[in-house]
Amino acid sequence: MRHAFRKLYDAYAKVLLWVAMLAGVATFAIMCLIFANALLRKLFNAPIPASLEITQALLVAVIMLPFAYTQWRREHVNTVFFTAHMPHTTQRILQCGFQVVGFLLFVAVTYGTFHYALRSYNINEMADRKSVV
Repeated sequence: MRHAFRKLYDAYAKVLLWVAMLAGVATFAIMCLIFANALLRKLFNAPIPASLEITQALLVAVIMLPFAYTQWRREHVNTVFFTAHMPHTTQRILQCGFQVVGFLLFVAVTYGTFHYALRSYNINEMADRKSVV
């Protein structure tokens, strides 16, 4: 029983790896489609029809397909390209700095949104409510 389960687990791992590779192929396809669309638009003023919709549909595959493989490897989805080889204390300081910058950014967005909403309220700005037939 244990041997059969191990074989099933190994087969599942291979399937997940192929699915993750399929996501890589979809990423490459998106890159090629965007390049071809930009080239055709600039040179011949004839973009590829529905290229935006195709790209959006492929993005679902690119984002969701590798998740199962990542979970199987018991890893997290994050990017540590620059910080992976830094000392642990430097990583923690950078992480803290990024958190502070993110917090300040959202404070600024909230502040601006509040003032915009207050201005709209003061001039009695309202959205049109059109009936849908």
